[in-house]
Amino acid sequence: SLECLICDDNNVDLSAIIAGSPRLKLVSLRRCKSVSDDWFPALALASGQLLPALRALRLSGTKVTDVAVTHLAKLPRLRVIEVDSCRGVSRRLRLELGAANARHDLRALAPDLPFAEVLLA
Repeated sequence: SLECLICDDNNVDLSAIIAGSPRLKLVSLRRCKSVSDDWFPALALASGQLLPALRALRLSGTKVTDVAVTHLAKLPRLRVIEVDSCRGVSRRLRLELGAANARHDLRALAPDLPFAEVLLA
């Protein structure tokens, strides 16, 4: 089962892959312009049905807002959320996340991850 998804700089809809990969620990979607709040249904997040094993989420340069990030922050195992250059995320929330992220190191969170990349052209 897929544990790591790195798909930076793409505009492909990966929501079905993400929804069908409950063992994902790292998801990197930096600069993917198609990623927005609609990718992360609040009800699925609240119930823990979506991304239950996720430890790190890189969303810098996407269209997510405070609404989605606030819901994502409630995921039980999530330790790092990167939202640099997300115009829809408030400065206050970016500062809060920056302080929380500084307490964690991605390599320390998932030393056993085979950093296999999913690359889409």
